[in-house]
Amino acid sequence: MGERRTCATTRASQPPKRGARTRELDRIVKEWARDKTRDELWVSLRDLGYFGAPVLSVEEVMEDPHVKERGAFIQREHPTNGAITLLAPWIHMSGTPAAINDVAPTRGQHTDWVLKDVLGLNPDDVADLRAENVVK
Repeated sequence: MGERRTCATTRASQPPKRGARTRELDRIVKEWARDKTRDELWVSLRDLGYFGAPVLSVEEVMEDPHVKERGAFIQREHPTNGAITLLAPWIHMSGTPAAINDVAPTRGQHTDWVLKDVLGLNPDDVADLRAENVVK
């Protein structure tokens, strides 16, 4: 009796069989994928139960509908850099909502507060440190 022909999926249905047929499988997958866009491949694979996603550029991430719906990025005004985009707190909890209220401080923005309120220096001491260029 001659060799029984089977489809590619049966011939490579288990890991040992796949390993022995790597070249054949690569050829089949490349042929299948050749004329498809990245999005078409993603949808096709997702519909087959594949859990994965394409690698997106930063611009694509920013425009992704799911990312936008989650409010993953927020706009804030920075005193020296103007409007900036920040990654918003990702975890949303109703009882303890997280928020970004301030942007990164500018150099020296909190120096007086640290010197006076945290370290307990008096205004004359702070003025002396500034005069001696110890702090700006």
